Amino acid sequence: MPEWIPMLDERTPPRPNGIIEPGPWRTADGTIMHGLYRRSSIRQPPLWTEGMAIWNGWLQHQWTGPRMPFSSLWISPLNEIFSQGLGTENIPHQHAPGWSDTWTANALLSGLKPFGRFLYAEQRAHDWVRLAGAAGLAYNVTPIPANPAERSASPQVRISAALTLRYNEIFDLEALITCYKMALAPDIAAPHVQALQIISDEFISMHVMAPPENFETHSRAVRGLTLGYDPTLTAARILTDAAHGHLHPTDDPAGRS
Repeated sequence: MPEWIPMLDERTPPRPNGIIEPGPWRTADGTIMHGLYRRSSIRQPPLWTEGMAIWNGWLQHQWTGPRMPFSSLWISPLNEIFSQGLGTENIPHQHAPGWSDTWTANALLSGLKPFGRFLYAEQRAHDWVRLAGAAGLAYNVTPIPANPAERSASPQVRISAALTLRYNEIFDLEALITCYKMALAPDIAAPHVQALQIISDEFISMHVMAPPENFETHSRAVRGLTLGYDPTLTAARILTDAAHGHLHPTDDPAGRS
């Protein structure tokens, strides 16, 4: 059976200080696993890969998909896992309300995500906007109408933000397109390849002012790249979409990304 190979990623949170009981996942020598891991798939077709995110020995998220040898500073499985709040049941600090929104806000400021959307308390948003301006991000702040039934809740806003760069300035799109052509059947890959070619010279920040529903009309390959998601996970979802006849399924109805 192939061994799990650790993947270095600066988004990986530090190990806890020992107060929290570790989970059961260990390496062959008994070391507590922590972070991202990959291995060749043992259940899927050749050239497929398996991946998992582990926090202090607890499995947070696991996936399998076509091997996509594409890398970028702005691409990571953790961009999706953390911003969507996937598999937080065994991760105490990530199970706290608003953790995913805070992570996305900080990831954008740190240049770890090309584009993202998150919810913030209005008071916190003022500080974030000041930092976003200093970081050179394009952003849009939309107030969320108050819920009369929650009078004690702090006013919230929805923030969209992105790098002020073109896709082809930070991504090797030709390499990504080659990966999709190799991983998917020609008829499945074709619309995604065409979509990536079309947006090549566009600014990533074009999504900031556009309504969220407009974003969902783009191909999954474009949406995944824009959000900094791992293309292996994106390709796997494209195959699922094709099997069910879906072209543009919504990624997150709650508007977080």
